[in-house]
Amino acid sequence: MEEEVTRPDKPIARWYLLGDADYPANQQELLFTAQNNGAPRAFVERLRNLAMYAEFSGVGEVAQVLEPRDQSYEEQASSRRGAL
Repeated sequence: MEEEVTRPDKPIARWYLLGDADYPANQQELLFTAQNNGAPRAFVERLRNLAMYAEFSGVGEVAQVLEPRDQSYEEQASSRRGAL
């Protein structure tokens, strides 16, 4: 069974991080929280790509860091669809 691909956009970041994370939080704390909240593997992998020693003041800041990658994801998906 194939795992659903999940983009970490703002609503997803809020769902998996906001409720339980104690901000300011670093990458390891966010990973722990997301995994405990049942985040999909794709989302956890995206968090692993965050700067290890950076501190985030809130879920909005985490979403902002992830957002530029989400836009490039959309661009790649659009070009793949256009190439078909």
